[in-house]
Amino acid sequence: MSAANPEASTGRCLPAANIRWDGQQCLSLETGDRYFSPDGAAEVTRVFMAPVGLAERFGLNTGTFTCGELGFGTGLNLAVLAEQFCALAPPTTRLHVISFERAPLSGADMQTMARRWQAELPVYTELAEQYPPLLTGWHRLHLCEGRVCLSLYFGDASDGLTDITGRQRLPVDHWLLDGFAPPKNPSLWQPNLFAQLASFSAQGTTVATYSAVGQVRRNLEALGFAMRKVDQMPIKLHSLAGTLTDRTPEDCLGHSGFEPPTDIQILGGGIAGACIARALADRGINTTIVEPGGTLARHASRIPAAAMHGRLRDDGSAGAAWQVSSYHYSHQRLQAFAGYRPTGVLQISGANTSPERLAALLFRYSPSGNWLEASSSASTRWRSVEAALQFGIGGTVRGPTLINALVDHPLIQQTTRQNPESSEHESPVTVLANGFASRKHPDARYLEIAALPGQAELCAHSSPPNQPIVGAGYMAPCRGGMVVGSTYEYSDWLPIDATRSNLEPWLDSGRHRASFRGNRCITSDRVAIIGHLFARDGAPVPGLRVSTGFGSTGMSSAPLAGECIAAELAGEFAPVTLELLDAVSSERFRQRQARRGVRMDAEE
Repeated sequence: MSAANPEASTGRCLPAANIRWDGQQCLSLETGDRYFSPDGAAEVTRVFMAPVGLAERFGLNTGTFTCGELGFGTGLNLAVLAEQFCALAPPTTRLHVISFERAPLSGADMQTMARRWQAELPVYTELAEQYPPLLTGWHRLHLCEGRVCLSLYFGDASDGLTDITGRQRLPVDHWLLDGFAPPKNPSLWQPNLFAQLASFSAQGTTVATYSAVGQVRRNLEALGFAMRKVDQMPIKLHSLAGTLTDRTPEDCLGHSGFEPPTDIQILGGGIAGACIARALADRGINTTIVEPGGTLARHASRIPAAAMHGRLRDDGSAGAAWQVSSYHYSHQRLQAFAGYRPTGVLQISGANTSPERLAALLFRYSPSGNWLEASSSASTRWRSVEAALQFGIGGTVRGPTLINALVDHPLIQQTTRQNPESSEHESPVTVLANGFASRKHPDARYLEIAALPGQAELCAHSSPPNQPIVGAGYMAPCRGGMVVGSTYEYSDWLPIDATRSNLEPWLDSGRHRASFRGNRCITSDRVAIIGHLFARDGAPVPGLRVSTGFGSTGMSSAPLAGECIAAELAGEFAPVTLELLDAVSSERFRQRQARRGVRMDAEE
């Protein structure tokens, strides 16, 4: 696999759209065009929904209804689609909107848009709260209690469509072509772009557009769409709508006849397994979590509190882009579940985090939004620091509570049988999400992973911090005190030495009450392993997936990892670019081992 376009590398900051409000109208200063007509939401129904009977099709939907949109703009189309889908479609169905935007609104402008529309379209409040940073690549949001999924690509639409070619196996049911007028925004109206969207379509896929330009109609007709004019008087003369009628299964890019598995087995009941199970169950797929030897509650993390922080990097690598993408995804995804409290996180300078590194993080990411800012204070209640960053996202996690909330779903079963491979029921797919134990599977012995011991401490304190503090270890607030940690024990440590090391950075950490020891699973390159397992010849091993090697980033990476695995199994594309999938693929170990041999006692 490789990135579709090196110039569209994931994780680069994009400039926000330059807009102006003229009363209730929102205008683009770049094109001079308006984002929507005076009747706004009614126009969406009149132009993009009614001509193709979308309301009736929502009511008849039995699974996932997929819409594609060229030109996300202010999010108005998404908001109208979401509200009508939730009102009309059966409660167990999903709406998946795949949208593209080269010049996204800033977070502040989206907040303004939400205030403009939230009374009529309440989903706008959710959209504004979850609106992603202005970073190139994919962003996936879950709205309306999970019934609406938005996959939003920031960058050139052609790059985004190329990136998911062969990965989106469910056909798009309806296309909304809503770029600015062709003369003002020609890139969204090119024949090659229409050919791309047609390749994601199937017999019966519909299309609608505000534009009535003759060349647009002819280009779509040349691809097999039967187009017709739609009366739009008195607003304008007409718009266009059509249905794909000349399409054979061979014309579709890998999605004809696709059937997702109906039952999946997950080995491991920690945060990685729970996130996969929930993402699958939300798609209507039965899941069995296998945790040999005990219940999920006993084997989940017993630590009362942990920090959900991204441990971001500023090197511009795909691994760094994965970290920032997964951090943002985890924050918005976990807010729907008990056990996660969004408080923000303060990152301070220390022995392992220099002021220069914090400045580099701020320089790289702050243009993408106000989620990362320099802290106005150069000290905390516990220690003085040279520099600090305030993360507006992230927070405190109660591990057992969160995991139990994630697996609380009628399609998720749990078992503690000792030998999952010899279970009485056969699952077509098994996912290894059991940390270092993943390497016990015969097809996973090439993974370069290790179990690294560590320890954290529970301290009683009368005035714990109101948010996690990370830097020299971490401090996370919990009821009646705080948790401080954690050690990385590359050699044998005595527990008392680990306690001393954890408490030393915090000059006023309160009364020590308990210690918690465990192992984190690390990889030879400190990047997680997500997706297929691969044989020596480079072919994917049928029926096996893996999600492991998160190190200290389990809470910030496991939710996106789970969504990537579940989406792929369900016939949807994982919400990251091919560049990022390459970075976390286990295939990298096969390729490196062919050059330099194995590491971490792996087997070829």
